[in-house]
Amino acid sequence: MIKLQLSTRGIFLIQETVVISIICLLILVIGYTHAVIDFSIILFSATLWTVLALIWILFGQKVQTPFKLPFIIWTGAYFLSVAFSIDPRRSAAQMLIMSSSIFLFMLVYDLVYRGWPSKMFIYGLMTASLIISFAGIFDFADWYRNWLHINPRDWLPAITFRPAAANVLAPFNYFAALFALYFLYVSRKKLHKIAFFLIFLLSNAMLFITSSRGGWLGAAAGYGLILLLIGVREKTRILKAWSQLKAKPILLFTGIIILTAILLGAGFILYKQAIHPTHGSILNSRKLFWQIAMKTFFENPIVGQGQFTYGTAFLKGTSVPPDLVWVHAHNSYLNLLAEMGITGLIAFLFLVITILRAFIKKLKLTLRSNNNFMIPAAGFLGAFSLHTFFDSLHMEPAIMWTLVILMAAVLATPKSGLQTENKLDRRQNLWVMLPLLAAWYFIWIIYPFHQGVSLANQNQWEMARVNIETAILRDSGSALAHQQLALVDSVLASQGESNALFEAILQLRKTIAIEPGWALNYANLAALLEQVGDVVEAQATAELAVQLAPKVALYQLTHATYAEHNQDLETAQNAFLNVLNLEPAWSDAHFWSESSFRENIRNRWLDKNPQEPKITLEVAKTTFEQNTQSTWAYNQLASAYIAEGDLEKAKLLLENASLAYSGHVSETLETTWLQAELLAAQGNFEGAAVLGEKAINNYQAYGIYGPGSFGLLYYAPRMFRSPAMAMEIVPQMVKPLTSQIWLEREMQLNKWKVDSK
Repeated sequence: MIKLQLSTRGIFLIQETVVISIICLLILVIGYTHAVIDFSIILFSATLWTVLALIWILFGQKVQTPFKLPFIIWTGAYFLSVAFSIDPRRSAAQMLIMSSSIFLFMLVYDLVYRGWPSKMFIYGLMTASLIISFAGIFDFADWYRNWLHINPRDWLPAITFRPAAANVLAPFNYFAALFALYFLYVSRKKLHKIAFFLIFLLSNAMLFITSSRGGWLGAAAGYGLILLLIGVREKTRILKAWSQLKAKPILLFTGIIILTAILLGAGFILYKQAIHPTHGSILNSRKLFWQIAMKTFFENPIVGQGQFTYGTAFLKGTSVPPDLVWVHAHNSYLNLLAEMGITGLIAFLFLVITILRAFIKKLKLTLRSNNNFMIPAAGFLGAFSLHTFFDSLHMEPAIMWTLVILMAAVLATPKSGLQTENKLDRRQNLWVMLPLLAAWYFIWIIYPFHQGVSLANQNQWEMARVNIETAILRDSGSALAHQQLALVDSVLASQGESNALFEAILQLRKTIAIEPGWALNYANLAALLEQVGDVVEAQATAELAVQLAPKVALYQLTHATYAEHNQDLETAQNAFLNVLNLEPAWSDAHFWSESSFRENIRNRWLDKNPQEPKITLEVAKTTFEQNTQSTWAYNQLASAYIAEGDLEKAKLLLENASLAYSGHVSETLETTWLQAELLAAQGNFEGAAVLGEKAINNYQAYGIYGPGSFGLLYYAPRMFRSPAMAMEIVPQMVKPLTSQIWLEREMQLNKWKVDSK
C-alpha cells in the first residue's frame, strides 16, 4: 500500500485552491439575484451548500460557536418577522439566504481556528473582486473601442459610460482597492509593490467608472480609516517627518498647493463622471425610497411587515410603471426597520455591537503586526457601513458573503499548540441541516413552476397549465403561481376553451388576496370580468389599477372604456383626459373618432394642448447640447438632419445614439426607425425595409412599459426572485392605441419593400 505524503506547502496549496475556487463560485456564479432565478444555478447552489455542510458535519466543529447568543437572538427576530410577514413565502426565502451567511461565518471561523490561514480567504475574496473589476474594465474597453470606431481620434468621449448594476459592482472594486493599498504599504518586495499598485489603480479606475456616489463615499471612508490606523501605527515616524517638513516652509507650502490641486482636480473629474441621466441628487434620488420605508415602519413598528416585502410597499407608494419595481429602500438600515421593526433593530444592534467590540479588541492587539488584515478589514467595514446607507447592499448575497467571510477570517484565531484538544461535538453544527432541508424542499416546490413558465414561453399552454397547477398544489400560498396560471388560462380562453376564462378570474382573485400591490393584476382582472359581461365590476377593478398606478396610459384607457360602456361619463371623461395627458402621441389615433363623446374630449384637450410645431434644426441642436448623454436627444437631432438632407451628420448621431443612455425602450425603437430612414435617403431601400420592419415589429410588441417592452420583466424577477412568462398582459385587455405616425411608418415600410424589388 502506497501512502501519499504531502508537504506543508502542498497542503497549503490544496487548501488555497479549494478556498479560492469555492469563494469565486459563491460570489461570481450563485451570489447574485439573477442566479436565484435560474433553476439550474439554484440546483447547483443547493448541491454546493450540501457538500460543504456535510463535510463540515463529518469532521465536526472544533471551535466553540462564536457569538452564539447574538446570532440566536438575530435568528429569532428574523423568524418572528417571517411569522408575521405579509408574505411569509418571500420572507422565508430571504431567511434561507440569511442563514447561508451565518453558515459561511461559522464555517470560515472554524477553519481558521483549525489552522487554515486567514490570508487564503482574503486571497479568495481578492481574486473574485479582481475578476469583477477586470470584467468591468473589459466591458468599458469594448464600449470605448466602439466610441473610437464611430469617432476616430476623439479620445475623450462626450458620453459617459456607466455599467449595469454599478452600485453592486462598487463594493468589490473598493474591496480590492483597499486591500491592495494595505498590501502596497506592508510589502517589501519591489515586484509585489508594483503588482499591488497596478491592482490599486485598476480597482479605483473601475470604481470611478461605476459612477456610484454611494460607492465613492464608502471608499473615501475606507481610505480614511486605513490612513488613520496607519497614522496611529506610524505615529513616531509621521511626527518626525512633520517636524522636518515644518523646517522647510517653501517645500511645505508647495506640497499643500500640489495636494490642493490634486484634490480639486479629482473632485472635478468625479463631478463630471457623476453627471449622468440616471443620477439625481444623492439625497433627493433616495428620498422616495426612504419615505416609503419610514411609512412602512410606522405602520408595522414592532416586527415590521416581513423580510423581502419592501417591494409591496413601494408598489403601493408610487406608480409602477413608469417607475421600475424596487424591492429595497436603498438603505439597509431603513430596510431593516420597515421589514423587521424595532425587534429586528434591537437584535441587529446587539449582533453588530458584539462583533464590533471583538473586532476593535483584536485590532488594538494586532495593530503593529504586518501579518494581519485587521487594518484593511476595518477599511472595508467602514466603507460598507457608509455605502449601505445609500444602497441596500445586504440584498445581494454575494456582497453579504464577502463581508461575513472577511469578518470570520480576521476575527478567528488559530488554535494555539498549547491549547488542549477539545473533544469534537458534531452536534454544534448540526443546525445547518435545517436550512439545507428547507432549501431542498424549496427546490421541490418550485420545480414544476419553472417547468410551467418555460413551457408557456414556448406556447405549450396545456402542458404549462398542468405544471403550474402542480406547483400550486405544492404551495397554494404562492401569489406568483396563481398569477401565472391566470395568464395561461386567459390565453386558453382566447383560444376558445370555455371554462378557462372563469378559472383565470378565480386565480387572479387569489393572486390579489396574497399580493395586493401590483396594478397589472387588477387591470388584467378587469379585462377578464368585462369578457364575462360583468362590466360594472370590471370598471371598479380597473379603478383599483388606476389608483395604484395612475401614470399608466393603458390602465387609464381600460378604466375609461369600461366607464364609458357603463354610461359613467364623468369618470370616463376624466380617465380619457388622463390618457391624453400621459400619451399625447395617442391624440391622433382613430379611436377618438369612433364616438362623438370621445371626439369632443379629444378636441377639448387639443384646444388646451395644441400640437407643437415640428422641431427645427436649430432647436434640436440647442436641446442636444443640453442632453448629450441621452439617446432621445441624438434621435431628435438626427431626424432634423435627415429632413435637411445632411445624412453624414445624421449617420454619426445615430451611431452614437447606441452608446448613449436610453431611458426607455421606445428610444431604441426610434433609433432603429431613423436608421431605416437614413438608408432609404441614401437609396438603400432593401436595408431600409429590413430595419424598418424590425422597428415596426418591436413597436407592436407591447408590454406594460409601452411599445417594445414585451418580455421586459421586473415584477417576478425582482419581487419574487423568480422567472415568469414573457406575456404579462392578458389577450382580453383593451388594445393600446397606435399613433398616426406609426401607421404612416407602416405605409412607408410597404413602399420601401416595393422600391427594393
